[in-house]
Amino acid sequence: MVYVSLSKPGTILSLKRDETMWYPGHIFKAKKNVERMLKLVNVVLEVRDARAPIATSVHGIDLSKKKRIILLNKKDLADDDITKKWINFFRKNNGLILSTSKFEDRKKFMKKLNM
Repeated sequence: MVYVSLSKPGTILSLKRDETMWYPGHIFKAKKNVERMLKLVNVVLEVRDARAPIATSVHGIDLSKKKRIILLNKKDLADDDITKKWINFFRKNNGLILSTSKFEDRKKFMKKLNM
């Protein structure tokens, strides 16, 4: 990472990568809390944005030993055809996946969740 002076454009302040700049302490603390809590649960409900399901996935935490339900939220804002492709992909690779939006009736969603 390059740090450039704003007061003197073109002046390079540092070429070193500062780990704390891109991975703040609150993220580290939250990750440790999630890892601790994972020991207490049987199922993980992973909520992802339907528009970017890979970018909004859990990174750096091993969920392979837990049953996982992936929920693609905001499907109303995502392209229907692409969302269907993602659902098919995750069904083949991860098992249970659902999609929803804030406009979906809660009772209808709960029925889907109880499958």
